[in-house]
Amino acid sequence: MRSLKIWLAALALALLLVLASIIFFKVSDGPNTRDPEFVQDRAEEFLAEATTELYEGESYKLINVSSPTEDWVLLTITRKSPQWEEETGPGGSLAIGRLEEGAWEFRLLGERSFEEWLDELPEDLLDPNLREYFRLYRGLEDDEGVSTDPTIFSSLNSRLIAQKFYLPYREGEAYQITTLPGDDHHNGIYKEAIDFGLPSGTPVVAVADGGVVEIKKDSNIGGCDESLADDANLVRIKIAEGLQVLYLHLQPNSVEVRRGQTVSLGQVIARSGNTGFSCGPHLHIVLERLCEGGRICGSEALNFEEFEEGDPRYDNDYESKNKSPQDWKALEERGRKEREQKEIDQITDALEKFHIIYSCYRVKDCDESTLIRSWITDALFAEMFESFCLFCPSKADTAIEVSEELLPFTAPKTEQTTVRSKEVWELVVRGKRRTDYTVVAHFLVKENGVWKVDGWEIECGYTINEDGDIIHKEHLEECLWQPPEESTSGSTN
Repeated sequence: MRSLKIWLAALALALLLVLASIIFFKVSDGPNTRDPEFVQDRAEEFLAEATTELYEGESYKLINVSSPTEDWVLLTITRKSPQWEEETGPGGSLAIGRLEEGAWEFRLLGERSFEEWLDELPEDLLDPNLREYFRLYRGLEDDEGVSTDPTIFSSLNSRLIAQKFYLPYREGEAYQITTLPGDDHHNGIYKEAIDFGLPSGTPVVAVADGGVVEIKKDSNIGGCDESLADDANLVRIKIAEGLQVLYLHLQPNSVEVRRGQTVSLGQVIARSGNTGFSCGPHLHIVLERLCEGGRICGSEALNFEEFEEGDPRYDNDYESKNKSPQDWKALEERGRKEREQKEIDQITDALEKFHIIYSCYRVKDCDESTLIRSWITDALFAEMFESFCLFCPSKADTAIEVSEELLPFTAPKTEQTTVRSKEVWELVVRGKRRTDYTVVAHFLVKENGVWKVDGWEIECGYTINEDGDIIHKEHLEECLWQPPEESTSGSTN
């Protein structure tokens, strides 16, 4: 009987040791990136960021998020605008999500890589027969070739969601509109065309990125006669599937691009002129809509970034913000660096806040209720202050961080990262003073756009007592901390 009791006690102790080991060696797995709630949070963050690129009063709304299939999701979204009439939508649109290196990336309908992703999207998420609808608009048309299907407008509006247009002349220059959409000869499928009063020879620049699909440059004929319409020099640039920009009445032999060439926003493509059906020098520009077979069947409004509420209109000097491609590239690079620095600053701030919490965790009588816990994950807080740990290190009487040096790190491209620091801590344990020299790895995750510490691990270092003797060391090979040569006495356990 006695041996049975001993055996049961040993079994209980073994189970306790296993449980304690599990708790002690527990490593945070981080967020489940395929969890539907996690994906929905990322999608809503993406749409909130994309909304900032829209016109004032417009917004995106998430309708549905498909469950992840392999590494893909499909978002059903809508774009709301107070400018749109009832019959033109907002309508429905799509965005595709793809899991890349542990983080969800998204593409809106109309963005350059959307259609590439559309081809790779699993059939479980979108029937192949529906893909053509989102690749190229197909619909019924009236006798003038203009669509009568209201879903077309919402589809085309969706294609223009991510597209920004800037005025077709150089930054800092200002010109007036001479013909508004719907006025004079701007009717039928070209009712959204705009004429700018550019003098002959004024450089004309691309209003958006695209590829040149047509040019005419050798005509020197022009006048106020509709029969001369076919004599206008022109450039057509495709900016998206089913959409292209026409620049008309260009100066003879001034076209600087060739068919098939890729053109960047702000690039000079030609000079304004007076060729074709033109009653004076100006630039005629229109966003053409293409239907099945590549036929021009309508036009869309060019909502230039420089336009304000109530624009376009006459008697207003419109100053261009359209930079050269080099300046756009430099601006984009500055923006990228600023975003990266913002990420780095937030991670640094999170680590500073974490060390306040960590210094409390290391001492006996700290009141954790006074801590601001928003800079660490709930799981880590529970692990530090609410979980039982049988073999955890004994708590100190006091713990003071003497110094902390974050090792250089770059802005992460995913929503998880590890940052290392070189730290010195002074502790009093059972009345005895000691100093820890450690390299610590901090594990961080991004939750709802905020970086938080989700765990840490001491990678290497050593400890000396108040007499300068080494009382502990671990993994000192290639460690950034190396003990003084004269400190060789004492225990190394």
